[in-house]
Amino acid sequence: MFTIMEYTSPLTNPKFKHTFSDLISNICNIDISLMDIFNELDNLNINLFPGPDNKFPKFLYNYRFILSYPIHYLFKQSLSSGIFQITRN
Repeated sequence: MFTIMEYTSPLTNPKFKHTFSDLISNICNIDISLMDIFNELDNLNINLFPGPDNKFPKFLYNYRFILSYPIHYLFKQSLSSGIFQITRN
């Protein structure tokens, strides 16, 4: 557990060279292609247990042709807008 004294935010810590806006602009310049998404889904180990979203890798693998485009669209929208969901509700 952190106390206020133990934790220093990277946004206010002078040791960090980059500002928050620099980090966001670098993230927004990442280019992820549709083939990148498809290849990642194609390389999933279908024998693994589900992740925190309770989606089994076998489901993602079996529907990779259908899911590649929507996942690509979501990534592109997130990267171009600079809005990233950090936690699930």
